[in-house]
Amino acid sequence: CMGVVLGVCAAGRQFMADGLMYEVSSETESTVFVTGPDSRGPREGYLEGVTKVVVPSAVTDPLTGKEYNVTRVTINAFNMLPELEEIVFSEGIQDITGVWDLERLHKVTIPESVESIWGFNFLPALTNIDLPDNLKSLECNTFFSVGLQSLVVPEGVKIIDFESIMNCYDLASIELKGV
Repeated sequence: CMGVVLGVCAAGRQFMADGLMYEVSSETESTVFVTGPDSRGPREGYLEGVTKVVVPSAVTDPLTGKEYNVTRVTINAFNMLPELEEIVFSEGIQDITGVWDLERLHKVTIPESVESIWGFNFLPALTNIDLPDNLKSLECNTFFSVGLQSLVVPEGVKIIDFESIMNCYDLASIELKGV
């Protein structure tokens, strides 16, 4: 493999910056996604005690000094963090997958650049979320066991999966814009 850094290919290489874990998705396009500890490392200590996270649109690898654009957030990035109350995703992020099992999370900011979200699960304190106009679909299990009280689905959403909203027992209304 060409471009070996710390024993792994550059694409797929992980690094930490400002408390978040990133994985290089493309060296040529200079893109990374936010990930989290999985089978490659322990979760213990990851974002421990943090109540608010801002996911930047760009990040610099502290080892190489190279700047990357942050385009995605994956399933292991934000789960089982008992203190986390707020997540702000910055403009430029296109896909958010898996924000789950966060008892105190009550505020999520999603920018207009996001086209796809999935896996917002087990979020009892999240009573409201503003979905971006650029969103294209609500996939299976987009919202599962979330404390949402109402939901406005933007006009740009063309596909709503059969099981996209499940076990949201406080949900009193859904407004479908453009229908």
